[in-house]
Amino acid sequence: SIKDQKSDEIKYRWLMFVDEDGLSSQIVNRLVKKGCDVITVMRGAKFDPVNDHVYAINPQQKADYEALFQALKDREKIPERIVHLWNITRKDCTHLNGSSFDDLQYSGFFSLIHIAQSLGKLNITASIQMDVLSTHLQEVTGTESICPDKATLLGACKVIPQEYSNVSCRSIDFDGALGENGLAEKIIDELTSNSAEVSV
Repeated sequence: SIKDQKSDEIKYRWLMFVDEDGLSSQIVNRLVKKGCDVITVMRGAKFDPVNDHVYAINPQQKADYEALFQALKDREKIPERIVHLWNITRKDCTHLNGSSFDDLQYSGFFSLIHIAQSLGKLNITASIQMDVLSTHLQEVTGTESICPDKATLLGACKVIPQEYSNVSCRSIDFDGALGENGLAEKIIDELTSNSAEVSV
């Protein structure tokens, strides 16, 4: 049944690239409460294994991604599910705190590519589902502004599975104006839906 499929799916090992915001925290906390093995990755100045469940990396340093996955491989903690939340911006796209095109690419396109390249370099061939969450990428309600600088996310989600056959990618875009209440649960429902869609 669908319920049983979700129950099996949610038992997977999760690696989540998170921001220090309420939504990321709610998603992680809900998964942990459901008994999931969740490791989080935050943006920082350099690679830093904070503890067994928290790492920091510099998004602009490809070597940091390799160090991250090497550490996970050494600990036999290679994830079965990767959730990338670095492209969620809650404000209008024209007010992204002065974020430059390069900043968005390092947190988006290049970040996804570095993840895939690190998996390939370390000969990690296990099946991995990578979900890329974003806002302002596509029209959801028809009233929000679109951020063209994020369009490269779709390109990464398309090319990565072509280059790395063990990695499946899905883009999940939602309305950044939505409140926190219930949104985390809806996102978890989508993450565990076993959907074959590559763009949601």
